[in-house]
Amino acid sequence: MSLTFHDHSQDVVPDEREPAWYVAVIIFLACFAAAASAVVEVFFTPFRVAGWLVPVSIAAAVVITPYLCRVAHQLTRSGWAALPAAFWLAGAGFWLWPTAENDIVYGDNWVSLAFLFFGSIAAGIGAYRVLVVPAR
Repeated sequence: MSLTFHDHSQDVVPDEREPAWYVAVIIFLACFAAAASAVVEVFFTPFRVAGWLVPVSIAAAVVITPYLCRVAHQLTRSGWAALPAAFWLAGAGFWLWPTAENDIVYGDNWVSLAFLFFGSIAAGIGAYRVLVVPAR
């Protein structure tokens, strides 16, 4: 009985990069979802139940934004997967200025301030994990 060993040094590893169109579509969808979620979250900052402020927008921002970056990175293995964090910041920051009718979307309450603070931190963490932390 003899043992045969295979020499793996001659094996060719194919290029594992995704096609450019695939990366562009995934990043576009993730950016659109990030901007849309930011807009929905902004309009939920004054959400109240029985007169009490409920911070659903904070929870959504802290969970959704890093998740979008992570999923985009898992699907594309590209540094462009950090872009949804920037789109979330743009979507949330857009509503800081009054509209043409002088309406202000953010309320004068603690939820609006905490939403911007924790949402920005979550966006930064999502981008950091994509750009800096090596893949496992």
